[in-house]
Amino acid sequence: MSESVDADVPFAPTVDWWAMTPDERLETLGELRIWVAKLIVAYGHRSVGSIPRCWEQHEGAVRLLDALHRSYLIATHPAQVGEALIGWHHNLTYVREELRTLFGGCACTDTHHAPLTPPSWATDMAEAGKDSDTWQACQDRALAAYRQQVQETAERATDA
Repeated sequence: MSESVDADVPFAPTVDWWAMTPDERLETLGELRIWVAKLIVAYGHRSVGSIPRCWEQHEGAVRLLDALHRSYLIATHPAQVGEALIGWHHNLTYVREELRTLFGGCACTDTHHAPLTPPSWATDMAEAGKDSDTWQACQDRALAAYRQQVQETAERATDA
């Protein structure tokens, strides 16, 4: 998934990180790593949301920074007008706030990585999908709520 954007097309293709092969992910992450380093050098560590050294190990940060990178590629395309960079700086402000939220309570430092632990229900569904006990329990609750709603609607209709 190399960064070869056609010079005549003013957009950067989106990346589906979930669909990538390990090799594609490593290549794309390698390109992103260089861009993030340039971003931090140009704008300062604190001004871009206090990105810890281990940002690559936080999927949310990878996704946010990738989106910001692609926004930058679009904004700096030769076919764009200068105002596109103002839009990119709005995106930078948004991503900076999201990164601050993401890493705000995180114990990561330049020498220590503290993994963010998702709730067990989310991990169960993310790993097993519709085969997970959690997904089935949610499905059962949704069906019960729907049936309850139908029953209440029918009762109101007969009372009217």
